[in-house]
Amino acid sequence: MQRFYQVIFIVILIFLFFSAPDYKGPLDNNHLARISLLFGFSVVLYFFANRKKIQNWFRVEIIFLLGFIIVHFQWPVMYVFSNISTDIANYNIWVDEQYVNFGTWLSAVGGMAFLLGLSFIKRKKIEKPFGYHFKYSKLLYFTVFLFILFLLTAGREFLSGGIYKGTDERNYGSGIAAYLQLLFSICIIVLTFFVIFEFKDRYKGNLLQWVLGLDKVYLVLSLVYILVFLAIGDRGGPLALIITFSILIGYFVRPIKLKEFVITCILGSFLMTIIGIGRAINSNTNVVIAGYNNLEISSGYDITLNLANSVRVVYKSVSEIPKNHDFFYGKLWLGGFLSPIPFAQSIYLDLTQDNPYELSSAEYITYLQYGKNPTSGEGTSVIADIYLNFGVGGVFFFMFLFGILTKKADNSLKYPDNINWILMAVIIASFSFYLGRGSIVMMLRPLIWSLAITLLFVKKKREYIEF
Repeated sequence: MQRFYQVIFIVILIFLFFSAPDYKGPLDNNHLARISLLFGFSVVLYFFANRKKIQNWFRVEIIFLLGFIIVHFQWPVMYVFSNISTDIANYNIWVDEQYVNFGTWLSAVGGMAFLLGLSFIKRKKIEKPFGYHFKYSKLLYFTVFLFILFLLTAGREFLSGGIYKGTDERNYGSGIAAYLQLLFSICIIVLTFFVIFEFKDRYKGNLLQWVLGLDKVYLVLSLVYILVFLAIGDRGGPLALIITFSILIGYFVRPIKLKEFVITCILGSFLMTIIGIGRAINSNTNVVIAGYNNLEISSGYDITLNLANSVRVVYKSVSEIPKNHDFFYGKLWLGGFLSPIPFAQSIYLDLTQDNPYELSSAEYITYLQYGKNPTSGEGTSVIADIYLNFGVGGVFFFMFLFGILTKKADNSLKYPDNINWILMAVIIASFSFYLGRGSIVMMLRPLIWSLAITLLFVKKKREYIEF
């Protein structure tokens, strides 16, 4: 039966390639509708094909697809089916509407390649499964130490939200504080896995009671971290922790039902929208309060609009490459490959005299929009990131490989018998939602650092178990 759905996905991909729009052409509503509906049908088909297996809705591929669809398809759907203008805050989402047909088609090709990659990996079968027991106390207290050290070095302006309101004049968002924050954010994700894995067998049917029974130091640390960073206006770190926590509960403790998943997503979208609005307002008011006071919801689209606006980086990328510059053939991934080594990027730039904006797709897109002295960042998307480097063929190839990798991560969490693959799966889980608007190599540093952190601070014992 799995082979049948693979054939359907392949047929849809062939149809997409044979119906590819011109690289540049007038905006075609019928094309946008056809591409959006075709990809939507493919996603529904994937869920239908796996309907007997999907008891838990907080899964890695589901969270990724949710973020991916919001980023790459919400605006085409809003424009075609709801007739909503793309001119918001004097910024045209389309950038140049002559490239929207191609950009939307490119996103569909990438999404289909991902679904095809998911379908190529079969359910893992283990004859004699292994399990682990972990002693993580050293990692727990090291993570607490990092958080305290970060708070001491970050400065008052940073902790009051100055980094997002433009009042962080001493630039506490960089330097030692930034590295401490980065290291802490990886440690807390890795620690979350070890805590949940060690406590998973204590679940007795009451999820709230089980959560409250977790390691108290870990609970307090996580709660303080989430509240402090959300108050600052930083959504990325807390969201990654909450998503990782939820995904690991779904895999190791009990399945998360569809109703619970939908409610969580709606509430989370409201909160992230409030914070996004609040940090864009230059005032002395708390970010959350400012966002709530200025919140205006005119349709259901609004709760994910902030994330959906990121699609402009796709259209910006295809409007520039290859018209004004050749593909980069991996150069824009160099920053990601150097990132596991502290200060390696700075050393590389000093030795080569390359431009800083040529180390990542996010920096390059920001340069295209604002020049060499940007006042803010544009970010990137997984489709724009691959396209800038390797074009249409690269989008298909690397999204297909990422689909395979995601399915491998899913299997590793279902049958946790190899610690290296488990940690890789945890890192993918933590990035799953925001990866739609990130680089495909952004997980490299957290993955390498998480392996090193585990080696240094966690003792493990492997043994045969029964699932």
